[in-house]
Order: sequence, then C-alpha cells, then structure tokens
Amino acid sequence: MTIRAKDLIGFSCRYHRNGICGAEFHACAFTFQGRAMRAVVFEGEAQCAVLSDDIDERWRGDHFADALREMIAASDESGASFRRAIR
Repeated sequence: MTIRAKDLIGFSCRYHRNGICGAEFHACAFTFQGRAMRAVVFEGEAQCAVLSDDIDERWRGDHFADALREMIAASDESGASFRRAIR
C-alpha cells in the first residue's frame, strides 16, 4: 500500500525531544480514510509508529513514513536539525 502526503488530511505536527539529551521526534495528527490518526516519527530509518483511536486496529508505520516525513519537512513547526535529517 502506497500512502501519499495528499492522503493525510488536516495534518499537523509538533517537534519534541525526550529530555535534554533525548531523541528528537515529531508528534503528528491527521485523518486517513475518515479515521483520526496519530503518529510518532523519530529521526532514524524505520522509526515511525502510527495509531488510531481503535487500539485493535493495526497500522504499518513503514507504509506511512515517507508521506509523514514529506509533510513534516513542509511544516513550519519542524526542528531545523531534524528537518535536515529527513530530506
């Protein structure tokens, strides 16, 4: 399944860090196929988790990762160092 950036409706994200020396990540919110979704995208390859409000549903982060990283790079809320890493 190929998920494109245009499939992520109402996308918003915020840059965070886990403490002073912690890992950088983006917390994202969007709608996909009518479902409210959340994602956590870390800097490293294959470090993307996607969740919906229904904990019984499973979503593959690797299917969303490219679209999420594209949307993060376009967002004004992106951290500068993380932005360089995802391009």
